[in-house]
Amino acid sequence: MDAAAAAASAAAEQARRRELRERVRIGGSLFVGALIGMAVGSLFDRASLQIILTGADGLSYSPFEVEVVYACGVLGLALGFPVAILSAKLSAMWLCVFGSVGSTMGFLLLWSATMNHGWYKDKAVLFALYNFIAGHSLAYLYHTSLVINMKNMKPKIGLASVALNGPVVISAVTLWLIVQHMRLLFLVQLGLSVVASFAGIAMLRAKKSTSTRPTFNTARRRTAADVRALTTPAYEYAPSDTESLDDVSADEVDEPPPPPPTACDREPLATMERRRALELWALSWRMQRPMWAFALAAAAASPMSTEQYAAPELRVALAALAAILTALYVDAFDAMPRGNVLLFVLCARCIVLAVAVGDRGLRGIDGALDVSSGMVLGVLWVLIPVIMREKFGSRRLVYVWSTTLLVYVVVCAVQTALSLWLFNRHSAGAVCLGIQCPLLISMFRLALTLCSMIWSCGLASY
Repeated sequence: MDAAAAAASAAAEQARRRELRERVRIGGSLFVGALIGMAVGSLFDRASLQIILTGADGLSYSPFEVEVVYACGVLGLALGFPVAILSAKLSAMWLCVFGSVGSTMGFLLLWSATMNHGWYKDKAVLFALYNFIAGHSLAYLYHTSLVINMKNMKPKIGLASVALNGPVVISAVTLWLIVQHMRLLFLVQLGLSVVASFAGIAMLRAKKSTSTRPTFNTARRRTAADVRALTTPAYEYAPSDTESLDDVSADEVDEPPPPPPTACDREPLATMERRRALELWALSWRMQRPMWAFALAAAAASPMSTEQYAAPELRVALAALAAILTALYVDAFDAMPRGNVLLFVLCARCIVLAVAVGDRGLRGIDGALDVSSGMVLGVLWVLIPVIMREKFGSRRLVYVWSTTLLVYVVVCAVQTALSLWLFNRHSAGAVCLGIQCPLLISMFRLALTLCSMIWSCGLASY
């Protein structure tokens, strides 16, 4: 009895230590994700970029050139498709290594460019190229962290989303408040990306070193399973009792197993290509509701480089609160439709925009617009990745989320081009004068938000 009690106690202690190590690992992964989110969010700091590229010594770029530099950084982040392709061939640690090297090089080039203003006075293309390198390199860190954290935190994926995307929303305004010398902004971005990438690499290496090696019996079972798979068709035998979950990869556990092979697998190559094209079209049709809801609402809530924050402290606080409440809603009310909270916030945003259209000179309206846009972004960046993960699974998450960000970049580019060409009183093609220009911008954003509400109505079934 004493030996059995001692063995049971040792087993319980070992299980407790294993659970503690798992919690520490998950907590560290969420912390690394928050650092990556802060680095990614700095790409959306249009106000600081405007000050650097127009107010620094030797630099006097036009608003259009500033928007091009900004768009290239976000475009690099949106082009995360290579991450999904390389993740099938390389481990997450090597993806983090690529992201670390590229982001370090990109932000170093940006920082060095601010130290040589005279040489870069007419080279906005180089600034755009450097920002693209930094943004695309951060995409390797961002998408890898998003997939890993959502797998670790399943089914509480709302917490994983807010840990990574919450800092994305508040980082730009936070850095704008903290960094007083704009010349140091790129250096702060460099520090954030280096710390986040090296912390992620260290955690992935620690996880790899502590993983259990297969024993002889486990290797023998795997060898027997491989031989049986080579000699017998997969659909003619049942799974053996000797095969455990340890012999299955995380992706296979997370996703349902593929169906058994049928006659379609022996179809000609042209038929298979047509079938794959139809599947891709069906996927794009199913993802269009959350994709367009995010792209239109986020573009309407994002300030342009020529606009300053009216209430930055309140915007940060309410954006963070909206992101946290959205994550709690997603995790606590699993049976409730996901689109309800988004519809509520978009309705509030439409009311504020309608008031601004009715009386643009109303006192405090700029602060209300600023705060409402922060709340919309806080809900969008937390909720839409959760919907994408639940609807399409972890294997397609990088594809669908990258496509959504790419559509968002395109909508932002169209909105910015129209605003700078038509709604800017300094433009040759301006259709407004004085206070009419902000009024027309508010009307345009109200139209985009209403369109986003139409797409969000379809999310009630998600």
